[in-house]
Amino acid sequence: VINQATQVLEKRVRDKTPDLAENFGNVLVGKAINPEPNKTRIRFSQIPSEQEGFASLFRGIIGAFRNPSHHRFLENVSREQALQICAFIDNMLAALETAEVIREI
Repeated sequence: VINQATQVLEKRVRDKTPDLAENFGNVLVGKAINPEPNKTRIRFSQIPSEQEGFASLFRGIIGAFRNPSHHRFLENVSREQALQICAFIDNMLAALETAEVIREI
């Protein structure tokens, strides 16, 4: 389920930035979600520390959960942990849904 949830998250980022569609994982996130509000394609906040927080969360979820689940079976994740991770990704998807997409930076 972690694999599928992270794929959905990655696809939604890609859907918001179709010109970056050939990118995957943290390359995609790095190009789409910059920590600086004036240099980003997907803006969550005009407040630099908040934008940086979202950029860090997206990079973190990709690095910590997407990459491992795409390259091997995660044997040490309990059902409860998987549900918690999926619930967190659901919150990230909700934030992404309301984020501002900047066409030109």
